[in-house]
Amino acid sequence: MAGLGHDTRSFGPEERDLVRRYTDAMTLTLDRAIGSLLEHLKAKGIYDDTIIAFTADHGDYLCDHGCLRKSNHAAEQLLHLPCIIRDHEGRLPASIDGATSNVDLFPTFCDLAGVPPVEHQQGKSWVQGDDPNRVVLSQCHGVGPESVNLTVCDGRYRYTLYPMIEKELLFDLREDPLECHDLSSNADMATTIERLRRELEREHTRCTHPISG
Repeated sequence: MAGLGHDTRSFGPEERDLVRRYTDAMTLTLDRAIGSLLEHLKAKGIYDDTIIAFTADHGDYLCDHGCLRKSNHAAEQLLHLPCIIRDHEGRLPASIDGATSNVDLFPTFCDLAGVPPVEHQQGKSWVQGDDPNRVVLSQCHGVGPESVNLTVCDGRYRYTLYPMIEKELLFDLREDPLECHDLSSNADMATTIERLRRELEREHTRCTHPISG
């Protein structure tokens, strides 16, 4: 994956450390801004009646894989995002260990607000609790046919398919969290690959062509 996004393969320890320090400074700035917002809500007397959520749309390589910023390819550094929700009525689980997606936010907020779900909505409300067997889909159209990819994660494995160039990748996130060792050519993983490919096809079909019940 080296060379995707901003190439950092020539960075030395000081340059990589600077990237981290800039990121830490950005995080501190965000923390202070969010603290000011929360204090404002408290001053207005509406803090205890407000659902507060913090998340992001993508992560950053931060020099992993020789890259900086983001790319059009599936990677744990880009897809494993922070998501913190404060529900003043305590209807959400303390944490969720299974695979999740940002498309879950809309049905979750609907549940918390007492609003009925809309037809064909995607995602799963976290008010319903954790689902350790869930598989979630992400897809990227990229900047050319060779970078079009779809990826599914079941909490342990990430399987990615590049359909236009017939390429696939498999990573064991438990044993290889930085996704450095592709297992797609490992004969022992054939059953896992077939299962995840079926899940990918099912999720992609369901999201692309919703079927009315």
